[in-house]
Amino acid sequence: MDGGGDISLTTEEHEVLIEYFRLRFRLDDMERQRLYFRGYTDCISYLKKVGALN
Repeated sequence: MDGGGDISLTTEEHEVLIEYFRLRFRLDDMERQRLYFRGYTDCISYLKKVGALN
């Protein structure tokens, strides 16, 4: 898959590849969500530290 040209997959290989991409996208989404909430938590802590929040 890192070169040019055609590839062919069996039905089973195709299903495995689809599952791989599904899991990979899910993992990426989970990581983005974790980073988002970490940033949110850090922001709240910072705002409390500088006195912007009680």
